[in-house]
Amino acid sequence: MTSSWSLFRNPDFSLANPAAQELFNNLVAAYDQTPHIRFLLSKTSIREADITMTGAVRDVWLGLLRHAARGERLRELVEVAVGDDTIAAYHPRLQRLLDDDVSLPEQAPRHAPASPVGRPAGDKPVHFESASRAFLCHSSGDKELVRQLYRRLQSDGVPCWFDEEDLLPGQDWEYEIGKAIRASRFILACLSQASVSKTGYVQKELARALDVAQEQQEGAIFLIPVRLEDCEIPQRLRRWQWVDLFSGEPAYARLLQVLRRTSSTG
Repeated sequence: MTSSWSLFRNPDFSLANPAAQELFNNLVAAYDQTPHIRFLLSKTSIREADITMTGAVRDVWLGLLRHAARGERLRELVEVAVGDDTIAAYHPRLQRLLDDDVSLPEQAPRHAPASPVGRPAGDKPVHFESASRAFLCHSSGDKELVRQLYRRLQSDGVPCWFDEEDLLPGQDWEYEIGKAIRASRFILACLSQASVSKTGYVQKELARALDVAQEQQEGAIFLIPVRLEDCEIPQRLRRWQWVDLFSGEPAYARLLQVLRRTSSTG
């Protein structure tokens, strides 16, 4: 596509170009929060320090695209986005903006849906874009209960990030967890009597999630405290309404309803 190729070579990025407008619209839709943009930048040679990350997401994107065009990094930015399996639904729209001779492998889903666990008969799973995945923040002592929650959410079509499934041998687990928290649409803070009393639990993994939660737009659902059993809610989490998963099926249904509604509406 000649018009698209000129877009990647033109140092003066302008939305007057139809291809530029298409690129802008699709990237805004795919990476619709500042943490998502930061996650994308972490995969490119573009430094976050060179971009103004304050203001509306559309304004951040416009500044980023103009910076990438001036630095001849626009094509790299699109290629990295196309290769990101968290925005699979936007691959066709973005790849149309690349040359016909660019061959990028299709990304397979990270996990096949698990077998149904406790789903009422006739209730079919609804599958979301993997950009809407939920990060399961938990203490190691709650691994079995969180594993059951992971399997059930997966079977109900909600992609999740779970350390024992997503961390690979040899990876820097602290770095990967931090990256996953910023890339996730939701944080499920799984709480139990043991976890809330465990030294360092809130101060480490959960503290990172709280930092990202502060960056969300007012009123956005992002961090959801999930009580696995009757326990005290940490002070820093009390501003968010929690769900008592141990109370029975209606509680899980409410959690799933939130994830589905928020995922479908962005």
